[in-house]
Amino acid sequence: EPADVRATDLGRTLVEVDRLMLESWNFHRAALAVQSSVDVHDGDRVDAAKESSNMLFGSARESAASARSILDDIIARGQYVNSELEDALQERLTAISKYVATLRTKPAAPDGTHPLLAEMLRAEPWDDL
Repeated sequence: EPADVRATDLGRTLVEVDRLMLESWNFHRAALAVQSSVDVHDGDRVDAAKESSNMLFGSARESAASARSILDDIIARGQYVNSELEDALQERLTAISKYVATLRTKPAAPDGTHPLLAEMLRAEPWDDL
């Protein structure tokens, strides 16, 4: 039963997948915030922002790819063949793969999902990206 999974070894592994996907999403949002923080006419700042944004998108892809790799390994072991859990794992893997594909294109934020002001403010003076 999928609801009982969290207390097992598999469940702890899936928590790690969740953590990696949250990490990926945070890097993704930070990259969008960096992109939104400069005007195209800001010269050197545009180059620095582009470099930072590319680095953050790369980190987002790495985290999501790690999550995808973990799910690939679980599915490849074949322990859950023809089960409701296998279907759920496969759906999760498909969703992560689609997300990774969007990260490769480094898209601008879709309408309604632009970075929030809180995402664009530095938390600490040493929080330079």
